[in-house]
Amino acid sequence: MLFVKNLFREIEEREISISFEVGEFFRDIYDALKRHLNLLGKPISDKDRKRVLDDLGKAGSRYRSRIYTEGFSGAQTTLSIEELQSFCDLALQHIDHSIRANKRDDGLYHSYNLITISNDEIGIRRLYEMLEGQVAVLSSGVLSSEEAATLLGSLREGKLYRADQNSYMLYPDRKLPRFLEKNNIPQSEVEKSRLLTELLKRGDKRIIVRDVNGGIHFNAAFRNSDVLKGALEALKNEEEYRKLVEEEAELILEIYEKNIRPPVFYRPLRVFLQV
Repeated sequence: MLFVKNLFREIEEREISISFEVGEFFRDIYDALKRHLNLLGKPISDKDRKRVLDDLGKAGSRYRSRIYTEGFSGAQTTLSIEELQSFCDLALQHIDHSIRANKRDDGLYHSYNLITISNDEIGIRRLYEMLEGQVAVLSSGVLSSEEAATLLGSLREGKLYRADQNSYMLYPDRKLPRFLEKNNIPQSEVEKSRLLTELLKRGDKRIIVRDVNGGIHFNAAFRNSDVLKGALEALKNEEEYRKLVEEEAELILEIYEKNIRPPVFYRPLRVFLQV
């Protein structure tokens, strides 16, 4: 974005012509970023994060729908160079905020985040530290010299550093759960759900089962959460379970993800970067 801003600075003309439709798309994005400028510099809530995404997504949807249904009209509109540079500055404020919001307590930066989208919120789940994220932050231009030195120091003290090779791994060695350690649901988790408790009590094994040793597990046929969702929807057809499923479906999916999710971004090949 900074590179593009500098390119605009070198243009001798004070305005450029573009298609009317692209101009409308540009202004929709610009307006969305301006509307949410007040969120920067402080933690953004899950609800506000969803509002930002919705505004930007609607801008893209309006543009795409118009082009798909009507095509380009051939009409032109103009954008001033000052407007384009101002847009770059505004976008950079949002980008810089995002970078700083991903700083970890140990001085490193989160490289990847996973999101969970609900009707009015977007929650974030952090992945473990990765070398590529630190390299990206160091090359972003956001950090001061002192901050960059602190990050390099944190790298040397963290799990990514291998003293025996004087090098850095792309990601830390991880102790992965063995097969028998997966899909074990603590009794305390089951007790959070009246539906799971009732199914166990009745010996109904469509969602949850108890083994001969007393351990509790989700049905082994569930390959992923979508299959579990389908099983819960099927339960809703039964009057005795309908209300409980409606009230607790999200809770049960959360328990499932917490206890059975496979490791993400795991690569069996260990790669080292010499620094």
